Amino acid sequence: MKAADCVKLEDKTIFKKEYLKQTGWWKNYSFIPPSLLLFLGLAGLIYLTKAEMLVTFYSIPFVLVFLLGTIWMKAVKKHIRDAKFNHPETFRVCLAQPVTTINGYTCLVFTLGQKRHNAFFAKQLAEEISVDENTLSLYKNKVQKQHVQSVDADCYVIAYPTSIIHKKNPLWDENKEVLPLLYVDEKNVLVIKGKDLK
Repeated sequence: MKAADCVKLEDKTIFKKEYLKQTGWWKNYSFIPPSLLLFLGLAGLIYLTKAEMLVTFYSIPFVLVFLLGTIWMKAVKKHIRDAKFNHPETFRVCLAQPVTTINGYTCLVFTLGQKRHNAFFAKQLAEEISVDENTLSLYKNKVQKQHVQSVDADCYVIAYPTSIIHKKNPLWDENKEVLPLLYVDEKNVLVIKGKDLK
């Protein structure tokens, strides 16, 4: 994968929206107040329906509360999504080099700096990192930051199940090439699907 292709992916809004769905972005406390308004408006309308008073003036406040909750919910969703999209440290396409494969997990190393699109630099980082069975649990589906002295750079190591990597990107060959990853934030590093790399 070329550096220009990585930059194009980082700028595509459709690409970002698709991968944002795979994160827990909606687990935010900002959604609680509009959800309560939606619930209150819906509960009031259901009560009026059961009491056969839906077609009266009593339903107007509940309709307004429901509409207010809907508008507020959409505004919060758009604000949170735009904040994620516009943050300079999110949605970075990084080329990750496999370090080793242990017990069905492939350990990958990548960087978030200026050289994140450089496959040769990723290979240099992989030569400096060592992962064995005892340290594998530190990296399982979690990003761990490390400093590599020889190249004076910070790198990140993560261990993904090899089966998931091949499911999302079936054309990837761990012996020959780097794997493109999408760094959304420190909790969400995703394997880029093969169809998005074409």
